[in-house]
Amino acid sequence: MLKNEIIIKGKSPELKLIKKLLQRCMESEVVLENQRAVLVLDKEIHMSADTENLAVPYHNKAYSGIDVLTYSQSDNRADVAALNLQSHQSTKSFELLYGIEMGRIYIDKNSEFDMYSVMCVAAALIAGKVPVKKAIEFLNSILS
Repeated sequence: MLKNEIIIKGKSPELKLIKKLLQRCMESEVVLENQRAVLVLDKEIHMSADTENLAVPYHNKAYSGIDVLTYSQSDNRADVAALNLQSHQSTKSFELLYGIEMGRIYIDKNSEFDMYSVMCVAAALIAGKVPVKKAIEFLNSILS
């Protein structure tokens, strides 16, 4: 369970999947201390007085002058990057990179969740001041 909410702004083909994963995070028996965060999904600017913790796509230049956390699955210059998608017998996995910290997130092969939706939620958790290691452990407990 998340202590504080993650607010989603913007449009994405993965919006329903991201919302579903966030709901699963809220229903988890594991309690995760996080600050409120806003997850931006597109290249637009969204006005929000809800929080100062923002996670935005790396190529969203609308927030370029603001201290925000960026994420990408195609550009490792982002603050949070999802890399090296691999397929295993019963899972798929990818590496989540944040600065010098890195960990592997495992997703059940039959799961509807994919690398992008999981990376977005991970970026929002990290923007909400959850340590990377705890965010990865939390997501692995939900996705396995």
